[in-house]
Amino acid sequence: MTEDKKVKTIGVKFCGGCNPKYDRKAVYHRLLHLYGEAHIRLADPKRHDAILCVICGCPSKCAAYRAYRYDRIVWIDSNEEAEGLLLKFGDAPE
Repeated sequence: MTEDKKVKTIGVKFCGGCNPKYDRKAVYHRLLHLYGEAHIRLADPKRHDAILCVICGCPSKCAAYRAYRYDRIVWIDSNEEAEGLLLKFGDAPE
């Protein structure tokens, strides 16, 4: 795997959960399972992440994200989007 394909950190930001259409927490746990705790963390505006993964409960994607620092942003708004996690993030780290 090339260095540019490796995922260094994925910061996870949740929406407010006012209208969830699926289990957002399950998506977070799937991320933890796929990439491990060394690569997944809750997003923090004071830190930089390679990827900001915004987990929204519905298609409106109203979660605030502009205060966060990241190289790439990925929006998840359904179970179908969650199924594409590996495609969106590239290969899992070794």
